Amino acid sequence: MLIGNYLREKRRALGKSQEEVAEKAGIERTRLSNIENNKGDIRWFTLYKLIHDGLGMTLEEFFKEDKELKEMYFEITPSKVKESSRQYFTKQFVSIPVVEPVNAGQTVILPNQIIDWKAFESQFIKDLVSPLACQILGDSMYPIIQDGDLILIDRNRYKRMKPVFKKLYLINIPESSEERGIMVRRVKISERFIFLIPENRRGHEEIILERRKFRDLLKIILGEVVWIGRELK
Repeated sequence: MLIGNYLREKRRALGKSQEEVAEKAGIERTRLSNIENNKGDIRWFTLYKLIHDGLGMTLEEFFKEDKELKEMYFEITPSKVKESSRQYFTKQFVSIPVVEPVNAGQTVILPNQIIDWKAFESQFIKDLVSPLACQILGDSMYPIIQDGDLILIDRNRYKRMKPVFKKLYLINIPESSEERGIMVRRVKISERFIFLIPENRRGHEEIILERRKFRDLLKIILGEVVWIGRELK
């Protein structure tokens, strides 16, 4: 059986949609559709992300009915695999991109926005969707987040569509607003307004957006802050 057909059967058996699997694996849905229809080549690293992140399965679980197919795609000489990819492959650590979120209006991280990589234990981030990290500048969320802290973001669509006030979110202020930029804020939503609230009220005011102007929360809420780290000096 071709790998695309095998992948489609496994996905359907789990009751997962293409959109769900593609989002968790961090690839475009059209790319997954092409893979399932055996259009073009598929790299082993992409396939591993689809199995591990998209379907939530181990390699042994996925290839239980077809061991030969596993050998065809995953019998790789370790010396030929880059260190970061080998760490991902063995499920010990995963390299997460550290980005400088400067392009307002974009929820897709472009290659030229990646400034570094940080390794996180795979088990720690296994439930996160397309995670990314970035450094925070300023004191608007002090004392929870301090200037220079590194934050880890979960880009799960459901969390972005259903923000919880006690959580912190990476926010993109739209160009059509009087305020502009990317920042971390608490989010409170009423029938008419979206309130973006800083933790530190000294010199920082809450931003109020009219919901009728900004109906698509995914363009405003880029992700939920799930981890904060800082270097001790």
